[in-house]
Amino acid sequence: MIWINSWREPLPQHALMSQDAFPYQLLGAADGVRALVERFYQLMERSPQYAGLRKLHRDDLSQTKELLFQFLSGWLGGPNLYFQ
Repeated sequence: MIWINSWREPLPQHALMSQDAFPYQLLGAADGVRALVERFYQLMERSPQYAGLRKLHRDDLSQTKELLFQFLSGWLGGPNLYFQ
């Protein structure tokens, strides 16, 4: 999982040991989820292996990125933005 280290610092030990923390908090809340979404689309733009996947999307990814951010926020245990 090389891409994780390229966009976020390693999780602190106390976060790894917390059993009641949701993935949303472990990723860094909204900032971490946004960074994850940005990194996903960076890889899709730059990696030839994802060219086919990129072609399935519009040229302007801003709305797509926002929808994925909203969905992942709720799915990872944060605010349920997508369904609001």
